Amino acid sequence: MTGARKSFRKSERLKNALQFRSILRAGSHFQENGIGVYFSDAGFGKGSRLGIIVSRRVLRNATARNRMKRIVREFFRLRKSGFRRGYDVVVKFMASSNSFQSNNLRRTLGRLFERAGVFGADA
Repeated sequence: MTGARKSFRKSERLKNALQFRSILRAGSHFQENGIGVYFSDAGFGKGSRLGIIVSRRVLRNATARNRMKRIVREFFRLRKSGFRRGYDVVVKFMASSNSFQSNNLRRTLGRLFERAGVFGADA
């Protein structure tokens, strides 16, 4: 395996409620098709971190919730070499929608991450 590491390490995850809360309150966000991307400049150039919120209120089925989280983690994992360093990103599913199909979800995530400006030259 050459180039950037394609795993999703613990250091690339948002882990506790305080981290999520600070990004949801103070960060900027974009929404589309029932999905919101909240982002904040973490200020320490180590690397981007990802958090995912899918409540039972939005998707009742645990299998569906886990599938959405897997797709978002895979999206991040495969594209993290193109992310700007030092950004914290939270993906929040807000309303049940047909955009949660895997291909639609990937396209929507791509558009939201582009609008958020977390892809960049200083990766």
